[in-house]
Amino acid sequence: MDKDKFNLEFELRYATRALELHARLYKRVDLGVKAVGLVAGTAAFAAITNQNATVALVVGLILAAAQVVDVIVRPGEQAAEAKYACRDYKALRVRLPTMTASAAQSALEKIRCDDEVMVMDAIRDVAYNDTVSECGCEPQHRIQLTKFSRIISAI
Repeated sequence: MDKDKFNLEFELRYATRALELHARLYKRVDLGVKAVGLVAGTAAFAAITNQNATVALVVGLILAAAQVVDVIVRPGEQAAEAKYACRDYKALRVRLPTMTASAAQSALEKIRCDDEVMVMDAIRDVAYNDTVSECGCEPQHRIQLTKFSRIISAI
């Protein structure tokens, strides 16, 4: 494989991995928000029926915070958008061996223009390291991960 095609395949693998990690993170956030909402709602109902105002207030605040995260961040939608965008990169990667480098580059640029998912830097670093390992590159090409990036990779 020539250098241009290797670089294109690396970029496609990297974009795919970043979007997969983004989708996984936001899917888990969505599940967490829903679980907190369910537990907090049940606890608030129990506290209200037992007439415990302090517990009801605290649980109500937790429930409100979970709902704010759900409305503002929209983790379910974020995960779905990332999975949808990932599809295009995967399809181009399948077609890559039959394409010229210039045709593949222009197809990649078109996909990038259409891709509206904003992946956080911590996910990008983890995705880059995963891609370096997957492509068999030397370990010195890996990025040193921050604590936050390591937490994100564990999630």
